[in-house]
Amino acid sequence: MNCANQTVLCIGNNNNSCEPVTTMLKQIGYRVVFYSTAEEGLHYARKKRIRAIMLDNQIENRKKNKICREVRNFDTITPIIFFSGRRTGKAIDNEAKAQSVQAR
Repeated sequence: MNCANQTVLCIGNNNNSCEPVTTMLKQIGYRVVFYSTAEEGLHYARKKRIRAIMLDNQIENRKKNKICREVRNFDTITPIIFFSGRRTGKAIDNEAKAQSVQAR
């Protein structure tokens, strides 16, 4: 798939939460646009052609539901993908264990 000139919209509480996903998408050729508020993100989505909308799972549920409903009012096709940049204690522990095994 040719990703050149295709844009993914990321809406999250802060840019740090989108950073891992943004980096990956940019590496494969997507342009990524980030907005920290639903209003700004929806305004952009209404005006531009985008390939996907990514929503940070840390956004409160009512806001996520509202964003999805509003997007579907003007766009019934673009995928809406939920992601989480949050690292849980278990994930951090597993990463530390993996690093200690590699160091041996």
